Formats: sequence, structure tokens, C-alpha cells
Amino acid sequence: MPRYLTAFCLLLLTIVICAPAFKAQVTPGAGGKAKVHGEQQIYAGYSYLTKDFRGGSGLNGWEVAYTAPLTTHFGIKVESFGYHGSDNSATQNPIYFVTGAQYTHNIGKERIFVDGLIGMVHINSDWFYGNGYPSGASNNSYAAVLGGGLDTPISKHFAWRVEGSMVNTNIGVGDNQIHGLPNYFGRASTGVVFRF
Repeated sequence: MPRYLTAFCLLLLTIVICAPAFKAQVTPGAGGKAKVHGEQQIYAGYSYLTKDFRGGSGLNGWEVAYTAPLTTHFGIKVESFGYHGSDNSATQNPIYFVTGAQYTHNIGKERIFVDGLIGMVHINSDWFYGNGYPSGASNNSYAAVLGGGLDTPISKHFAWRVEGSMVNTNIGVGDNQIHGLPNYFGRASTGVVFRF
């Protein structure tokens, strides 16, 4: 089993084992009714990366995330996003697995959030040279994501999300004659949030 798949399975297993601890905190409210702090969120949507890993045009993809509340405003976020595209004959299919903290604040009915996430990215081994060429390109790297967004409610449990972030990775090529490959990427995504 590839290492990135093993890491993802371990992350998923950790979430399942720790799920009881992720339940929202409950404290007595006015009139003896329980007041719930925070809510769990599941997000799925479209994602766009501003350039490919050779510095060419952007990549289209997907994003899924789960956020578990720790307090009224802070939560633990687990996120995965991936892209598909090509630059000349080189297909690029990066998949990211990241986790970290999310801060959420309500402004009227709108909800804004910022997050900081770290993890890893895996990309197919022929991402730089394409088929038929020897590969000296790395295909695993750390990943760091810093971003934020806005959730606009659609109904009691659903909201529409628009977010942007900066993504940092260090995927490179073994050939020391190739310089200037991008390490920083802009990312925009939009989709549906389910809150419970």
C-alpha cells in the first residue's frame, strides 16, 4: 500500500476512534435548557489551484472537509483536496491530506472562518517529465494551508461556502538544472456545508 494511502487511513481511523471526544460541549443555559457550543461541519465542493506544479495554467479539482468543534469558536479540521490537469504531456494529479485548527465567528447570519492546516501532498511520479521519460521528480511533500472563507446559510443545516487560501509545498525535480518551480499556490473553492 502506498505511504500516502497508509497515512490517510491512519488519519481516518484516528477520527473514528476520537469521534466521541468531538461532540460539541454542552453547558446549562437560561431556563435550564442546554446550550450547545459549536457544531460539526461536513463540506464538499469544487476547488481551483492557480497554477500547476510546473508553473503553467491552473488545475481544477475537488475538496472535502470535516470540522469538529472544541469550543464555541475553535475546532479541529481534517481536509482533503485533489486536482487533475496536464502541462504538455505531463499529467498532474496531486492529492492533499491536511489537518489543523479552524476559528469561526458569526456576523449576523453569516459565518466567517480562518484556518491553518498542515499535512502532506502526493502527486503522480511522472508529473514533470510525462510518459516515456525517466522521473527524477519527487512525488511526496509536506503541505501547509492558510486561508479563510464565508458561509452563507441556505437552510437550518445547510450553507454555501466560498473560501480562499494559500498553499505551500516543496515538490521538486532531481535535475539541478531546473530552477524556479512554484512552491506557493493560490486556491479558491466553493460548495455546500452540512452543519449538525
